[in-house]
Amino acid sequence: MIRLIILALGVFVIWVLFVSEFDRRRKVLITIAAVFVAALGLWFGQASQAPRTGIVSTADIVTCGVNVSHSYRSNFDIDFCLENRSADGTVKRLGLEFQASSCIQPECEKVQSVTKEIPVDIAPGTRLQRVENLRFDAVDPQADVIWSVQPVLIKAVR
Repeated sequence: MIRLIILALGVFVIWVLFVSEFDRRRKVLITIAAVFVAALGLWFGQASQAPRTGIVSTADIVTCGVNVSHSYRSNFDIDFCLENRSADGTVKRLGLEFQASSCIQPECEKVQSVTKEIPVDIAPGTRLQRVENLRFDAVDPQADVIWSVQPVLIKAVR
């Protein structure tokens, strides 16, 4: 919609500059006003499309699987799946906490966690499958470790 308005303003400016019989001073003032209105419209149009927090809650992003394999030295390939259960928010950026825990019954102890922010595009009701290679210095590749991925920051658009 905003593009249509800007196009109409462009046609209006062309008419003012080349067809109208206004004096030079009025042509300049009208053109400056039209350019200002177009710039203001673009700014408001971009502001409404910028990802924001609070549109999708962390409870709406659900982990649907985590598989981890040791890649080299202290790095691990974390293959994870996330599902967007929000009704109307498209997730554009995610801050994720990848956590390694050592469990000895009956309780688990956090060994190390790594937080990473990644760009994504998860529409409502869809899933994202992704692999991230992360460094975990405190995790022994031979140890029995429980892995989890949790969202800590969500930026979305409607």
